Amino acid sequence: MGNKCANASYRKITEVENPQQEKLYLQLRPIFDMTHSNNINNKYRIIQKILPQNVGRGIKKTQAFISLIKEEQLIQRRIEFWETRDKGQPECWALLKRICQDDIEGDSEKTFELLADQGLKIVEGSIQICFEQRNVYEIPIFCINNPLKFEAEPLSVKFQEQQINFTMRCKQQNDIKFQVMNTMTGEQLKQEILKQISGKSIRLFIKGKEIDDIIQLGNYQINDQIVQAFIL
Repeated sequence: MGNKCANASYRKITEVENPQQEKLYLQLRPIFDMTHSNNINNKYRIIQKILPQNVGRGIKKTQAFISLIKEEQLIQRRIEFWETRDKGQPECWALLKRICQDDIEGDSEKTFELLADQGLKIVEGSIQICFEQRNVYEIPIFCINNPLKFEAEPLSVKFQEQQINFTMRCKQQNDIKFQVMNTMTGEQLKQEILKQISGKSIRLFIKGKEIDDIIQLGNYQINDQIVQAFIL
C-alpha cells in the first residue's frame, strides 16, 4: 500500500497535466543536461568541479562534485543563493530550501506530497529544475548535496596587473564610469560602487556572466566595456 501511495505522489510531480505544462517541460528538459549553456551550474563552474558519478537519493540525486572553495565559503554561497531568489513564489522557494537543507529523504512520499501541494513539477525526476504554472525554479547541485571533498584550488587565471576602465549601467540611474585595478575582487568593486549610488546591495554582470564576490576582476577581462548592475 505504501509503495502505491508513493508512486501516486511521485506521478503528481513528474507527469504533466495539460499542454501548457508539457510545452514548458519540453523547453526545460534539455537544460537539465550539465553541458547545456543555460544549465544553472555553469554559473558556478569556478567554485565546483563536476564529476561523472552521482550522489544523493531520489529527487535529490545529482552529479557528484568537488568544491573548489573552502567549506565556510561554500556555506556562504548557499546562504547567498537562497537569499537572492526573487523570482517565483516565496513559499515554493521556502519548500525547496527546506528539502535541500533539512534531512528530508529525496525518495519519500512526504517529500513528493509537499511538492505536489505547491503545484510543483520536477524535470527529469530531479529537484534541480522545478516549475509550476507561472515560474521556473533552478537549483545548483552545491545547494542540494555536499561535495565529495574540498579542494581549494586557485580560482584565478594569470593576468597582468593594470588599471581597467568600464561603464556601469543600470535602470535606476545614469551610466557611471569607473577606473579601478584589475586585482580588485568582485566584492571590493561592489563596495566601491555602493559608495556612489543609493542601494543596500548590488549584483554585477559582464557579458551575461555574474561577477563573483571572491574573484579578481582580471579574470573577466574587463576593459572599456559595459558592466550591467542590478541594485537591490
